[in-house]
Amino acid sequence: GREALEHAAGVREALGRYISVSGSGGRQGLLSGDATAAPAGTPRQGGAGLRAWEGPPPVQVAQSYLLVESDEGLVLVDQHAAHERVLYERLSRGLASGRPECQLLLVPIEMELAAGEWELYRECAPELARVGFEMEEFGARTLLIRGIPAAASGRDARELIAGIVGDLGETWKPGVKDITEPLARSLSCHAAVKAGERMSMEEMKSLLSDLGRCELAQACPHGRPVTVCWTLEEIEKRFRRR
Repeated sequence: GREALEHAAGVREALGRYISVSGSGGRQGLLSGDATAAPAGTPRQGGAGLRAWEGPPPVQVAQSYLLVESDEGLVLVDQHAAHERVLYERLSRGLASGRPECQLLLVPIEMELAAGEWELYRECAPELARVGFEMEEFGARTLLIRGIPAAASGRDARELIAGIVGDLGETWKPGVKDITEPLARSLSCHAAVKAGERMSMEEMKSLLSDLGRCELAQACPHGRPVTVCWTLEEIEKRFRRR
């Protein structure tokens, strides 16, 4: 509705105000998985054209939220929901362009699946390959994982696949071939930084920069809010300054 659109515009304005083009280097760790292909002209992390956060330094609260100062007041960002949104839009662009990138593992990993999981994997294998997984059958109900989507770089491959297969098991129905949307939602969720994970200043700034460029920064792919905002007027009222 109208309120949601106004909130989205406010979030993008609050975040976008502090994003500028810089030639500084990229980022490492959990937020390094943004090598997924993007349309021509889209700024990339890790080189010239990097969009850097130049606002006041964010503060991580309870290792789950990022507190950001804006001209209007304060913005509290759910780090998991924010990263989910960033990865989901990046995955969607890669799928639309047909160029999702795969991060090859240094050493392939074996993973045994239960009978039901194995059946589901075989049905969904083409779609999993489309989003950047590189896997092959390696004996009875065993996978050999050679690569994972670049957007999930840094995540445990077995945990990632177990989470995605578990999610698809709750929504997939025999004969349904197009699982792109639920797969993209599941992958972005399991690849995103989790609540309770400490983030470095560089990671926080990179996440805020990426979020400021999202089309729908106000909600994660599952519909949960990404931000809560307080205006200076609201804050002053709480402190009885007004």
